[in-house]
Amino acid sequence: MSRRGRKVNTSRPDSGSILKYFSAETSPSPTTLAKAIIENIVDKAFVVVTSHESSKKHDGTRVSSKTYELWKKSFPWLEITDQTFLRCTFCRQCKLKNVWADEGTPNVQKSSLERHNSSKDHVLAAKMHLRQSINTDEIELDTGESNVHVQNADTFLFRTVYAVAKHEMPSEKVNGMLELQALNGCDMRYQHLSWTTIGEIQQCISTILKRSIVDEINASDHFSLMLDESTDISVEKHLSICIRYVKNGEPCTKFLANVKVNDGCATTIVNALYDCVSSLGIDMSKCVSLATDGASVMLGKKTGVGVQVKAKYSPFAIQTHCFAHRLNLALIDSIKKIETLKTFRDKFGALYTFMSGSPNRTSTLRSIQQLLDEPELAMKQLHSIRWLGLRDAVYAVYMCYASVLTTLSKFAGDNPSAKGLYKYFSTYKVALLLGFMLDIHTELGTLSCHLQKQELLFSEVPPLVDSILGRLDHMQTSDGEFLSEMKQGIEIKDDKASYGGEDLKNYGEAAKSQFEILRVEYIANITRNMKQRFRKENTTVLDNMAHVFEPLTVTASTDDSCIDALKSLGELYGSEKKVKLIEGDLQCEGLTETVKVVSPLLDKDALIKEWTGFCAMIKGSYSRLTVSNICKRLIVLQQGLYPNMSTLAKIALCLMVTSVECERSFSYQNRLKTKFRGSLKCEKLAILMNIVMCGPAVQVYDPVPACRLWLAKKRRKGRLVQEYAPRKRAEVKKC
Repeated sequence: MSRRGRKVNTSRPDSGSILKYFSAETSPSPTTLAKAIIENIVDKAFVVVTSHESSKKHDGTRVSSKTYELWKKSFPWLEITDQTFLRCTFCRQCKLKNVWADEGTPNVQKSSLERHNSSKDHVLAAKMHLRQSINTDEIELDTGESNVHVQNADTFLFRTVYAVAKHEMPSEKVNGMLELQALNGCDMRYQHLSWTTIGEIQQCISTILKRSIVDEINASDHFSLMLDESTDISVEKHLSICIRYVKNGEPCTKFLANVKVNDGCATTIVNALYDCVSSLGIDMSKCVSLATDGASVMLGKKTGVGVQVKAKYSPFAIQTHCFAHRLNLALIDSIKKIETLKTFRDKFGALYTFMSGSPNRTSTLRSIQQLLDEPELAMKQLHSIRWLGLRDAVYAVYMCYASVLTTLSKFAGDNPSAKGLYKYFSTYKVALLLGFMLDIHTELGTLSCHLQKQELLFSEVPPLVDSILGRLDHMQTSDGEFLSEMKQGIEIKDDKASYGGEDLKNYGEAAKSQFEILRVEYIANITRNMKQRFRKENTTVLDNMAHVFEPLTVTASTDDSCIDALKSLGELYGSEKKVKLIEGDLQCEGLTETVKVVSPLLDKDALIKEWTGFCAMIKGSYSRLTVSNICKRLIVLQQGLYPNMSTLAKIALCLMVTSVECERSFSYQNRLKTKFRGSLKCEKLAILMNIVMCGPAVQVYDPVPACRLWLAKKRRKGRLVQEYAPRKRAEVKKC
């Protein structure tokens, strides 16, 4: 047994116990006497060593206050009860099921603290505590900020850093901008800022912007979320989270966060979503809508993201497949079913590759465009992730069709690729297809642009879709603008066709007949796919909302149908819901799951009673107003008279039918994180995206709140305003 674990045997005799070997009757033998003396000496030495050890180290069962203070410096999460049990504050906050989070461990050893500090549960709990502390510091208002005096030099600095970030410039440009302003005569006290200092300033600016958004979200009774995932240039997966809420009776759509996720599993996405939203102090139970793309991980009926969010946190949320994504999928499916159009699409990709692969070909095309007085347009590349990208490619070829044919014919003699492309594009049927496809995709592009509006409402989608379907049906028998122009540009002479001096092959009745069949088939495919993608059984809640707030729908419908729609909405939002609430960090194991009852959003019985008066307003004075104006008037002016209808109006404004804002955030992400800034971390990327997407224009930006937040923190401000001087090298002593 080790010396540390020994205990002094108090039952042994002390130094005077040698006398027991002496008695009046007998005397000890020399061997016995020597043995007793040796044992006595050993016991005395052991007692001295043990007393010396106990003066420096505890006995493993109790700890002194001095030792606790020393341990507390290395392990800030440590707390002790009755000087005999050690507990972890981080594990207790996350409600983990281990001894450190419950009654505490009786093993009062420093090695026990070191083992727990490196354990899996504690590491995850510490990460959760760190995120909460950072977000709390970001969101909560510091009481010392209002007492900080902001100078002009501080506002100059922050406005410069904000302008650089707002215009998507690298952070290394800040010092150059400061020097430029100093050369122009501005009083720029700050010079030669480090990347750390610039990052702190950008974080303060982002914190103030996010603080105002979170305050507006918490002031709103309901909100909706938009989710989408993407991969950046460094092959890191990101989850974009955008939000819509109601402010002063109008819907507001904002970028909320860009979170890094390890994989694309539904559970990972849900955990990242809840972790982000809850850390900002936003109640997930107020979410009434969730808009995503059509990926199975999002729309899965059993374990998809929407199903898990609704079951765990947001029982009143309805999930919507983005309408803009639906339109794009409908067009992709329509082209896939027709071999001629698949070849048509592939040839545009080959044309772009051929033209962009040589500066000689590009220069020749530009010279011919100038000679023929056609627009100087470059060939467009088809992107599978870009909505309606075929339209831009077709437009570029259509506008300079004669130049393209002339260029291809020039290189066709010694280049097989040019010969094949010229043979394809110089046919009569392809010339007609150019005009026809441009007509079709121009109409669909108009619909796509409307679906990408930031403040799109549910009531705007059905009229737009019906209008486009009507235009497509008309194009089955009538030529569009571009097809008519193409036919007029084609010269027919001696049963031969030509365009811009280049002959068009395969002209005849057979080509015309094939084109007419192709036109009818393609429009029929688009119409069928759009009706299937936009079928009404997937938008029941949206249709019910239209029967309540859409004046034309209310007027054209019977009273019973409107009341049935209102009852359906009352059952959805006027009944208690149960969710499985997971407390703490979702990544930790062994967390408690409790069933939480979420109160109804409105009184369904009172909602029916309020309908009579509100219906008269819809058919009367509000009959010519839009849905957004009706909801705004109801929320701002009539909330006291119709409280439940006002709540339903707020929900209607929050309903999100697209996730386009997430796609827009990915465009900013890819512009910020390029191959020249590939090492940009996710946290810094989220800060820059928040500034670019949520910040106001540079001309109206107020830097004072961010300055106060930055100056309120402890920092070596004097160093930042000093002239730069390199450190002196240490003198080397010569022997």
